[in-house]
Amino acid sequence: MRKTRLAIIVMALCLGVCACSFRGASASEAGSGAPIHVAIELAAMRSSTDEEVDITFRYGHAYPDDFDSVNLLGHTLEVFLTSDVGDAIDPGERVVLSERHFEGTAFLSEANRCDVGLPLFGRVSYRQSLTLSVDFSDLAFTRGLIVIRLSETTVRTSEVGGERLEQIVTVHRSAFFIFTIEDDVILFSTRRVE
Repeated sequence: MRKTRLAIIVMALCLGVCACSFRGASASEAGSGAPIHVAIELAAMRSSTDEEVDITFRYGHAYPDDFDSVNLLGHTLEVFLTSDVGDAIDPGERVVLSERHFEGTAFLSEANRCDVGLPLFGRVSYRQSLTLSVDFSDLAFTRGLIVIRLSETTVRTSEVGGERLEQIVTVHRSAFFIFTIEDDVILFSTRRVE
């Protein structure tokens, strides 16, 4: 009898947690191996074009304290809408919502540090966020991406045939939502649907 009650309580708690997690949505990140992180959060997966949509963009870094930043040129944070659903890294037509540049080690401040949690079960905890109210009614396109992209730019040096070569390398971390506007309704998704 006790095991049955315990099983029912555990199932009820699991259902409650699952139900709560579907009220809003967040898009997780994809991209480079650099210790930079981004996320997007929406309050709902459906909205009207009659009202602005509040979108929260989160970002941060998890560089170790002993990180050798001698080759680090800086970071760039971009938030934009694009009509190109196929590529969040190199978009076509886009509407820039926010862009911030951090020269040198400026992004490595403690204020931008995030906690990445445990590798398998952890959820990134961000200190930095940017909430924007976006008006989708004036867009020239009805399908596209909402993207946050954080880039790290470094100089890599190598020696080839006794000659020292320098190469500027930029790696990205991005998160996105796909949006589709149909009959004054905006639908958001994290999956591409054809």
